[in-house]
Amino acid sequence: MFKHGLQIGLLLFGMFFGAGNLIFPPSLGFMSGGMFAPAILGFLLSGIGMPVIALIIGTFNPGGFAYV
Repeated sequence: MFKHGLQIGLLLFGMFFGAGNLIFPPSLGFMSGGMFAPAILGFLLSGIGMPVIALIIGTFNPGGFAYV
C-alpha cells in the first residue's frame, strides 16, 4: 500500500510541479508580448487542465491508476 501511495504521490508531484510548470510560464509570458491572453489560456489548458482531467479519469476508473 505504501509503495502505491508513494508512486501516486510522485506522479502528482511531477504532473503539477514539474520543471516545465516552473520554467515555462515566465518565458511564455516574456515571449508572448501582446498575445498574452491566448498564450496563458493555452498553458492553463495544457499545464493544468490535462493533469486534472487525468486525475478525474483515474479516480472514476474502477481499477484506479493501476496498470492491469
